[in-house]
Amino acid sequence: MTVISGEIGWALLVGTFVIVILITFVIALLLYNQRRFIKSQKQKLETLQQRDKKYNDLFNNVTDIIYIYSLEGEIVQINDAATRILGYEMMELVGKPLKQIVEKQHHSAVDKWLREAKIIGESEGQVLVRAKDGKKLFLEFRNSTVIENSRAIGIRGIARNITEQKEAERELRKSEKRFRSLVELSPVPKIVLGCEKILYCNQAGVSFLGGANQEEILQSTFFSFFAKDNQLNITTLFQNLINGNSERLAISEEIICLTGKRKRVEIIATPITFEGIPTAQVIFYESRN
Repeated sequence: MTVISGEIGWALLVGTFVIVILITFVIALLLYNQRRFIKSQKQKLETLQQRDKKYNDLFNNVTDIIYIYSLEGEIVQINDAATRILGYEMMELVGKPLKQIVEKQHHSAVDKWLREAKIIGESEGQVLVRAKDGKKLFLEFRNSTVIENSRAIGIRGIARNITEQKEAERELRKSEKRFRSLVELSPVPKIVLGCEKILYCNQAGVSFLGGANQEEILQSTFFSFFAKDNQLNITTLFQNLINGNSERLAISEEIICLTGKRKRVEIIATPITFEGIPTAQVIFYESRN
């Protein structure tokens, strides 16, 4: 009995020792896996933080306004460019209706763009907004719908300040209007040529080219006033001028008026911008020779 009891005791001791080792191994394995999990989560967190930092840097350091607003038109998020361009503090914009900074004449357009973004998924246009100092600014924007779980939850977009461009266009239109007034009264035949199409012709030009009225001249192609075997050469010369490859063109050619009369003329042409596009101003002088 004593021997058996001793064997049982040794067996229990060994068994206990094995169990302790197994438990220790399991605990060590659990701790190791926990450390790996914690390390992995930490790395994922650091990666997300780095991505967030890059996103925030991009979001806030671009020169254009980037924004997110709700389907009801309430500003949810906006970048630092908005505060620089519009002059408002962030708290003055976030959570406020978009129409708060949009001029009243564009409120109905805002409703239309919201509907388009919801139905079509995108919208674009130009809008007049009011800066904090009262100055009116033109913004050109493009919107797209934010989709989550197959459902529209908001609208994001980017807007560019085009106020200076608009002012330049307005000044250009004024300049063109003054140009038209001066040219219209000029006794010298003048036309404005864009590629092959005549965009403008003054009254002196109408008479010189044998037209009944200005519309008749505008419906004619410029190169039809030249002999067919010379049209390609004339086309090349004027296209080079309009494209900026030459600063001035002076040629002596024979033209065929709408009446059928042929004239030997001196032609002087210079590149100009007309209605926002590159064109050439062409002046005719009847040759004395």
